Amino acid sequence: MGNLSKKELRTLEALCRERLHTMESWIHLQDVADVQALCALISAHTGRQIHLEAWPLTTDVAGFWLAGTGTDYIFYAQDATPPHQEHIILHELAHILSGHSQEPIDAQALHAIYFPHLDHDAVHMALSRSCYDFRTEREAEVLASLIEQRWRTARLSAETSSAVAYASNGSDNSDVQQMRERLDDFAAKLRDD
Repeated sequence: MGNLSKKELRTLEALCRERLHTMESWIHLQDVADVQALCALISAHTGRQIHLEAWPLTTDVAGFWLAGTGTDYIFYAQDATPPHQEHIILHELAHILSGHSQEPIDAQALHAIYFPHLDHDAVHMALSRSCYDFRTEREAEVLASLIEQRWRTARLSAETSSAVAYASNGSDNSDVQQMRERLDDFAAKLRDD
């Protein structure tokens, strides 16, 4: 497991940007309120249920994905902050969206204790996250970061558009006009300095 060269990283980023562009043809991120809603849309697109579960994970594993026969299970650290939990879930969704496969590992005891209701082989394959090659993990992280960045931008744009529409239709247009004038004055001062 080594670092990717700059060329490999650019190629990987281009691949992830293309994957995000394709995803945006069937998901309008500005309309997605939270990560649960995003999971529901991905589930509808793939035909596979996605189940999210906060779990007491060790410090070296923030999250993992188990692919069941008809359901994808995403486990994420229950003690992580909400923004970190969201990113962990996006990272695991990126594995799903990228079509990554899982390699088997020996996890019989873990399966018997924590996941007796899940298929034994699926647990073995899913818990191999640490066995993913570096490129696969980097790909999931790049795609998750791109989704997160685009999603925040889309939501901010939608919120700004709503605020402007409200302000232009609202009864307090004088306050909006005063704020615009103050911002214009401030921008002019910045240009003069």
